[in-house]
Amino acid sequence: LTFIMPEDPWDFYKRIGQPKFVVAPMVDQSELPWRLLCRRHGAQLCYTPMLHAGNFLTDELYRKTHFTTCPEDRPLIAQFCANEPETLFNAASLVANQCDAIDINLGCPQTIARRGKYGAYLQDDWDLVSSLIKSACRLPIPVTCKIRIFPEVRRTVEYAQMIQASGCTLLAIHGRTREQKGRTCGLADWDHIAAVKSALQIPVFANGSIRYFADIDRCLKCTGADGVMCAESNLSNPYLFENRQAPVWEPCLDFYHYLDLCEDLHKCTDLDEAVSVVQRLKSRFLEISEKWLAQSLTEDAADSTPFWQCQPRFSALFQTSEWIEKRKCRKEFIVKQANELGISKHQVKREPVCTGASVIALMFDQGVVIAADTKLSYGRFSRYKGVSRLMRVNDNTILGVSGDYADYQYLQSIINGRQMGMNSSQMRGEFTPASMHTFLTSVLYARRSKLNPLWNSYVVCGVTERTKTPYLGTVNLYGVSYTNNFVATGLGSYLVQHYLEKKLEDCEKEGIKLNEADAALALRNCIEILYERDCLAYNEYELGVVTADNCVITGKHTVSGKWGHAGLITTRYEEFENKSVTRAEMI
Repeated sequence: LTFIMPEDPWDFYKRIGQPKFVVAPMVDQSELPWRLLCRRHGAQLCYTPMLHAGNFLTDELYRKTHFTTCPEDRPLIAQFCANEPETLFNAASLVANQCDAIDINLGCPQTIARRGKYGAYLQDDWDLVSSLIKSACRLPIPVTCKIRIFPEVRRTVEYAQMIQASGCTLLAIHGRTREQKGRTCGLADWDHIAAVKSALQIPVFANGSIRYFADIDRCLKCTGADGVMCAESNLSNPYLFENRQAPVWEPCLDFYHYLDLCEDLHKCTDLDEAVSVVQRLKSRFLEISEKWLAQSLTEDAADSTPFWQCQPRFSALFQTSEWIEKRKCRKEFIVKQANELGISKHQVKREPVCTGASVIALMFDQGVVIAADTKLSYGRFSRYKGVSRLMRVNDNTILGVSGDYADYQYLQSIINGRQMGMNSSQMRGEFTPASMHTFLTSVLYARRSKLNPLWNSYVVCGVTERTKTPYLGTVNLYGVSYTNNFVATGLGSYLVQHYLEKKLEDCEKEGIKLNEADAALALRNCIEILYERDCLAYNEYELGVVTADNCVITGKHTVSGKWGHAGLITTRYEEFENKSVTRAEMI
């Protein structure tokens, strides 16, 4: 084996300051704000989160959002995952002038790494690993690697020696196997790391089971490593490298100063409100903290450490037969649920919500008609039928909803409470269609601004009592609202919008006003289209009609489900293909 290193490994190690305290690469965690915070509190070297070489090379938006740095963010190692040497080289070339080294991820044990064939799932293909390293060595900066151990010490040592011979300048070793992950990952094998260190001639970082500052010295003495890499415990306590267990509000306030780096967040949240919450948290815990005595930062004192202090997360040391059996039963249950409900295993784990499909409404000469089918879907499974998604608010307003039904029920209680408050006040009033539309817009926008939206789109229809004029408006989960003479939510906004638009255009060309019967028939055709084109739609629906003299919801209506109705969606596009209208007119 011959070495092909572009720079002496120890010269590189000295050039970056001989770091002893290292922040590990962590997906969605070790980003620029966190790295800057850690550098302020003892971190001497930081890694970026893992970057997917293929995406990084081809997607400019991915590059901008996943790799950010600044002059204060050095020394820095950018980590990539890849399984194609040229892709890795080309992707890493884009950031070679913004970091001190490129790291190849050979240690990720997650399922997504197995599917994508990268990370720890490359450790069985030594030729590919060697090719990746040799290709990256053409870069003007050093190449490092991060690996996991094999169950056998001898095989781990041989693997590390192959990586060194291929051109690796620095090796980080996680002292757990590929199978040790999640809540039962157990302790890292430091003796395993020591065997690798003694067999190599390049700097080695030890990774795993660093929970307290005292663990750092113990790890270095046991392994002989040149530095210690820390991941989860660093997230739990960013002051770990300073040998401090600060109260939890301190990093919150410290981190606040970096929120200006998240330029997009200022449109979505109230930062002053966030700081106010942290300050209230601090004042409450200060009252309690006086009752506690100072605790030593030893492993045995973990149970007595005040809960408001930053502290590491403990994992189970081994997998019991009982735990293995429970996990097996859980997997079997997930597969069974996925097959029965016709949804993915991922959806089962997330406990998917019950959702309703499109709502359609159309204005006619004396009022508004609104229609919605009566089915709720659980994932892709038609779980509940005969469910109303139209609400008669009062004598002049009807509300329709698509999206999450639980959120709709929550908002129903708010509307009813607001209406009761209005009735009990001295002014004694009720919602008009316009005031209901405004109220819903304010509620949904407020929830969206706090990053906790109601996952619905609402349609408000009615007749203004004083002027006797029809009113039709909609608002979505972002709080975006508008009024129009026709509205369709969900997939209906794509499938039936052109049909409704053409219906109104034809009436205008012929100089006639759309009456209630024709409007109801148009909505029936829309339900037909949705039933044939939308897998979540249903052929039974409710119809609501609001006029100056009447406000009623009727059901149940049923459509036949003829495939011919599905062709109505293509009307506008067929006109465009036949050149009967210009492209601008169609748009």
